[in-house]
Amino acid sequence: MTYKEKLLDPRWQKKRLEILQRDEFTCQSCGDDKSTLHIHHRRYLQGRDPWDVPDNLLVTLCESCHEKEKDEMEEYIPILIEQIKDKFLGDDVREIAYAFHKLKILGSSNITATLLFRILSDDDFIQDIFNQYFKSEAEK
Repeated sequence: MTYKEKLLDPRWQKKRLEILQRDEFTCQSCGDDKSTLHIHHRRYLQGRDPWDVPDNLLVTLCESCHEKEKDEMEEYIPILIEQIKDKFLGDDVREIAYAFHKLKILGSSNITATLLFRILSDDDFIQDIFNQYFKSEAEK
């Protein structure tokens, strides 16, 4: 069965409707509730059918935001990976990955991203954290 055929399968149609209802038939990026809505897979799981993806990996997006999402992911994921490889070692990446896995700020990715951006863009904040870390390490 092709992927396009799978999207016509009643199991996907049921899952799609459940996600639309969960998201109140509203784009979770821009709030649009008038345009055509798509169910976006945040990521695909190898060997799984579209209806077997956990709900937390599915989100309702309007047609415009869905296209924008795909384009931005294609552009920025490689840049993010490059920056991670340039600045961190394996143990650091494991800790960052675990922290992201545990991070649940109001269940909203845009709030999380904004907070991380603000924290990481504030040189004074970073310096304070750096100083506190080395002070606590020296006290051990």
